[in-house]
Amino acid sequence: AQMTGRPSRTSPPREEMAAAAEMWRSKLGNKYPKKDIEKWDLQLKAELGALRKAGCNMKCFDCGASDVTWASPKLGIFICVACSDVHRAAGAHITCVKNFSTYLWGPDEVALMKAVGNARGKNLYGSSTVLPSDSKNHKVDVCTKKYGSSAVQETIKGHIATATSE
Repeated sequence: AQMTGRPSRTSPPREEMAAAAEMWRSKLGNKYPKKDIEKWDLQLKAELGALRKAGCNMKCFDCGASDVTWASPKLGIFICVACSDVHRAAGAHITCVKNFSTYLWGPDEVALMKAVGNARGKNLYGSSTVLPSDSKNHKVDVCTKKYGSSAVQETIKGHIATATSE
């Protein structure tokens, strides 16, 4: 006899699917109830706005452009739209990017941006920069070398652990 009304063994119950859909994952890998992230959105974006106005954070960490509308929450640095494309091309295993106005931000990501920022980033990642006029391929190569080394990735993991333990 065929049973009806029971979920198959291969698909999770509807309650589990609904609960999973209501969770939000930050770029640092932490999960939060999506309703909380939406509730905190204005406050977190206000904190980011204040951070962006701090001296070093007003210019792109990688090329010095003044169009700082993006960031790498994994690296804790403020960047321009052109460099956000470079970071995306370098790969999520090295870096990740978010726009300040269109994306939701998690408290862990904002904590990492506060902990690092462009001034501290120079000590962590070096002060080498690219020119806005450099080719994208050159910029991706520099980004990969600058942030992709195992030493830098270990440093990043440490900062993420510290920022997310609060």
